[in-house]
Parts: sequence; structure tokens; C-alpha cells
Amino acid sequence: MTVADEKPSPFERAKEAAVRLLRVRSRSRSELIAALERKGFDGAVAARVADELARLGYMNERLLADETARGVTRRGPAGRALLEHKMESRRVEPGAAERAIDHTLAGRDPVDDATTFIRQRLAGAAHDAPHDAPHDTSHNASSDPRGVARRLLAALARRGFDEEVSLEALRRVMPDALDEDRGPGDGA
Repeated sequence: MTVADEKPSPFERAKEAAVRLLRVRSRSRSELIAALERKGFDGAVAARVADELARLGYMNERLLADETARGVTRRGPAGRALLEHKMESRRVEPGAAERAIDHTLAGRDPVDDATTFIRQRLAGAAHDAPHDAPHDTSHNASSDPRGVARRLLAALARRGFDEEVSLEALRRVMPDALDEDRGPGDGA
């Protein structure tokens, strides 16, 4: 039997699989280990491979955290909760995730960001409205300010903004959609 005939060790096979996975996209250490385990590699071997590739510079949790935060905010304003959720789903090391989130949100006013998001949403909705729509929209749910406010609050929540920030932003843009006695979902 020659050296060429020898079968690669489980470590080498896992390392080759890991490099292929990392060519597709960056991954956290935990994400890579889970992916290797799904491919049938032993957890201890997967952990050794992840440690080796991190040592060789194939993985960098800080860069992954920064890349993840930039990706989220590139798609529009985002609150802390959405950034935290994305970091958790990517299994980014908590310290690296927190640093990236703090850096991304540093100097930003969440109410201003939420206000920007609302204005973008409303501008997009106005742009998407059919030009030949009848002028009487009294039966159109999208023309009901309270219905619009409910949908905007839900969209803000999905973007990670907390309720207090969302309500303040909504007051800035649509002060008549909310009154102090009733929220957007309360009946008349």
C-alpha cells in the first residue's frame, strides 16, 4: 500500500469539508462545528478542525460579527434586538457580537432610525399604489391611519426596534394615528 492509497484521516476529511463550507460563506466556530456534525463528523473532530482553521486565520469571529451587523443594516435601519437575533442565529461568539452591535449602533439615535424606516415604508407604499385607484379610499384598509400605524409598528418590531422607540417614531411621522388614550389597535 502506497501513501497515495491511504485514506485521509477523519480530521483531514473534516478539514477539507470545513474549507469547502468556508468558501461558500463565513461561519462562526459554533456554526462550522454544527455544519460538520450534520455532515456526519464526530463533534470532537469538528471542534479540533474549527480550532485549527481559526488558528490558521480561516475564521475570525470579530470579522464575522462586523460583517453580520453590516449586512443587517445595509437592508435598512435596524434596532438592537434584530442585530442580537442575527448574531445568535449565526452563533457568533457573544463578546464579538456585542462589540460589533455596539460599534454599529454607536452615535445612532434609535428613534431617528425608526423614523427613517417609517418614512421609507410610507414612501414605498405611496409609490406602489396603483395610479388608476379610485379617489374614494374610505373602504381601503391601507388608507385607515390606525391600520397603517399597526402595520408600521409590526414592521418596526420585525426590524428590532422596541415598543417605546417605535411609538415615538410613529408620533413624529403620523401624530394623528395615535392618541394618548388609545393605541393603534384599540377600537373606537
